[in-house]
Amino acid sequence: MIVASRVSRFVLMTAALEGVSPSPAWAGAFLLEPGRWQVISTYRFSTSSSKYDGNGLRVAEKRYGKSEGASLIEYGFDRDITLLMSPSLRSVRAQGPPDTTGVNIGALDLGARWRIYREGPQTVSFQALTRVPARSDPLFMSENRAKTELRLGYGRSDLLFRGRDAFLDAGLVWAKRAEPWRDELRTEVTLGWQRWPGRLVLMQWFYSAYPGAPGESRMPQQLKIEGSTVSSLGAGWSLQVGTFVSRGGVSTRYERGSLIGLWRKF
Repeated sequence: MIVASRVSRFVLMTAALEGVSPSPAWAGAFLLEPGRWQVISTYRFSTSSSKYDGNGLRVAEKRYGKSEGASLIEYGFDRDITLLMSPSLRSVRAQGPPDTTGVNIGALDLGARWRIYREGPQTVSFQALTRVPARSDPLFMSENRAKTELRLGYGRSDLLFRGRDAFLDAGLVWAKRAEPWRDELRTEVTLGWQRWPGRLVLMQWFYSAYPGAPGESRMPQQLKIEGSTVSSLGAGWSLQVGTFVSRGGVSTRYERGSLIGLWRKF
């Protein structure tokens, strides 16, 4: 992905990094240079013992834990198209009675990102992803059904903050699933700041809403905030470490957790 020559090795391609949905939402406005590859493999662990009720208040809920490993594989097909593939593995532990556990291998998202407009440091792009249906443990049945996701993204790479390079990546997302909560609307904002040489600081905000969800008096929604650093290890490798937490919602889980990721660009 191209942000600017000084920060392109560290630019995040995961804006969503897990909204309300069980799997991370991989997205971004910038494109890779033709013939270049980027692989971002991330492991996330989250826990929850409460939820937001229909009035937006936090109430106790049975304990729930989730761990997930996923990879974003990107290839710069040409200057205006970047191809995307994202396989994932996840496990869930839910408190009973009876206690329930499940492991899933099978979710696979395929798609591409197209450049719509570019002028200097500004880029507007459109991204489309589709989920290949897969067999799975019953706990993951809904998320492994067919899914289509469309994203309109805007990126700007020439920002400065306290004299250091910074960038903005924002997106509007619509997703359609073959499950009761069929429609999802999502807003994603990523701010990146190269605070130290070879280290990028990322702050991200993800707001998700589910209009028309059956059986809900108010529209389910959630705001999640994530902070992380991406440090260069040399030879095209980088290490990401961070944390995330829910900061408000309606009829959704409260979650908090940590992440670690390994990036490779070549």
